[in-house]
Amino acid sequence: MDAIAADRDWVWHSNRGDNEKPPVQTIAVQDISGARKRRIPDKLQPQLATLAGQAPDGPEWLHEIKYDGYRLLARIEGGKVRLITRGGLDWTAKFRSLADQLGELPLDSALIDGELVHLEQEGTTSFSGLQDAISSGKTDTLNFFAFDLLYCDGWDLTGAALEDRKSALAKIISPNQQGMLRYSDHQIGSGPKFLTQACHFALEGIVSKRRTEPYRPGRSRSWLKSKCRNREEFVIVGYTDPEGSREGFGALLVGYYDAQGKLRYAGRVGTGFNTGQLIQLHRRLDSLARPEPTVALPKGVSRKGVHWIEPRLVAEVEFATWTADAILRQASFQGLREDKDARDVVYDPKTRTAVEPAAKSKSKKAPARSKQTVSNKAETDEPQRARDGSLLFEGVRLTHPDRILYPGTSLTKLDVARYYAAIENWVLPQLSGRLLTLVRSPAAGMKTFYQKHIGDEAPEAIKRFNIDGQEEPEIYPYIEDLPGLIGLVQMGVLEIHPWGSRVNKLEMPDRVTMDLDPDEGLPWQRVTEAAIDVRDALAGIGLKSFFTANMAKRARHGRIYIDYLRNGRGATAVGAYTPRARPGAPVSTPVSWEEVEQGVRPDEFTVETVPQRLTTLSADPWADIGKTRQTISAAVRRQVGI
Repeated sequence: MDAIAADRDWVWHSNRGDNEKPPVQTIAVQDISGARKRRIPDKLQPQLATLAGQAPDGPEWLHEIKYDGYRLLARIEGGKVRLITRGGLDWTAKFRSLADQLGELPLDSALIDGELVHLEQEGTTSFSGLQDAISSGKTDTLNFFAFDLLYCDGWDLTGAALEDRKSALAKIISPNQQGMLRYSDHQIGSGPKFLTQACHFALEGIVSKRRTEPYRPGRSRSWLKSKCRNREEFVIVGYTDPEGSREGFGALLVGYYDAQGKLRYAGRVGTGFNTGQLIQLHRRLDSLARPEPTVALPKGVSRKGVHWIEPRLVAEVEFATWTADAILRQASFQGLREDKDARDVVYDPKTRTAVEPAAKSKSKKAPARSKQTVSNKAETDEPQRARDGSLLFEGVRLTHPDRILYPGTSLTKLDVARYYAAIENWVLPQLSGRLLTLVRSPAAGMKTFYQKHIGDEAPEAIKRFNIDGQEEPEIYPYIEDLPGLIGLVQMGVLEIHPWGSRVNKLEMPDRVTMDLDPDEGLPWQRVTEAAIDVRDALAGIGLKSFFTANMAKRARHGRIYIDYLRNGRGATAVGAYTPRARPGAPVSTPVSWEEVEQGVRPDEFTVETVPQRLTTLSADPWADIGKTRQTISAAVRRQVGI
């Protein structure tokens, strides 16, 4: 940013005549750690950034300019170039000049991720200018900023570290190259200062990315976007009649989908249009007319002169802020997003941040178990409180429901109860009918302790089990249903560790756990590689395995300890879908082996994010864990040839 401040034209001048390409350096992609030899994938979902309130600091992050344009994936194969939008549309014909320039790169095959923009004279990007260029057919004046290299000449680079991918990209498209095709440079560290400087230059914001992370399709927290201005996408649900001498229409009515697929009203957009846009857009709106509304207008909002349309169009809107009633203030139209499906405009109504849309039933398989959905119980009104402040939740009395449970969070007892209510169909199959070891704490920040036995003080919803043959009765807890889970919350349980066997077959465990404990300083990529090695070793003797991501780490200097001692009688491991007693309340979350191979990180899974994740899954990653019939003894006999 210092270079930008000292010589703004060095990066941002859009009218340079120098289109001469510097010599391309040799790229030894096979030497990049994490690169894999394989054919170019047919489809690739782009990685998306999560909105952050502030830019992250620290040397583990690199920061790029956030561009206001169209995201495109350039696919080069066999001398042909295709330009694919974020939604999977082929826009090669729209941007033939860009395709031609990409085709001149000395590559046999490649996947290059980037943003197509219209650069203004002062160096900012203009979405309305981009749309004008497209409508007039003058797309050869646009610029494509390439920021990632995902595939190159037979090598898949999605598993490589970001800075290694960008280093390879810089050898293909020089950071000094001007003209239509450009390299998106970055700065390492000093995120807050970088954002301040970007805002000073009237840019949209920045995107911060973890330097050592692989490329992971979908939205995650390894890419964060910090904005100088509030600008988001919304679904157009209707419009109003024009007033006075105005042509076309008066204002757009816009909304968004929540995670459950419900369309919610977000307000009106009445500025930002020129006369041509008013007339042309009105024609499209009129062609989508419908008699009934698709959203419920808040009480007091006028319905006079409102016309409803099918919710198919997506508008980019700049606005001042959200009101307390989740309505946009001072909203201004920036343009239509032709590259985005309306169903993908999904926000969390509470945080008003973008989330992943639910899986589309037409294109993806339904979850393996139809009952395994995310419950809407967490969205119900707060139960009525007694005079002492307690309340009934699923029939269990929660005392001090506003008490913070987990360190480093604002999660209360009631919040955690709602979390379990939302995911009961996912978590109960992993916990029910198994003896439990509990990690408890009287309150957040206080010392935790392990508890294997319970007494009369525990809620009645928690079941008791007395193991035969002991000199003195030792009553172990277990649960069978959601009230039992809520009973554990009432006890201040932070972690739930189930046995590997069930109470009805206590001496016949049905699970074997290998706990990978890495050194604190070990890169997470080494952990995923170790997990894959363990999977492959087990597969070699005919055993199928499953994986969870959690934040358990130990002091193993430069190594990973494979803890097999979780499998003795009475030994336990943290339960799937249950939180950990750690800052941020990370959740032990089942993931697919494909996600592991893509470098999934455990810090993506918390009490706040897991319910949303479950709504987007097309299948349960552990769908087969209770159905796979296999025995260690049989596997060993096959291995030794007995």
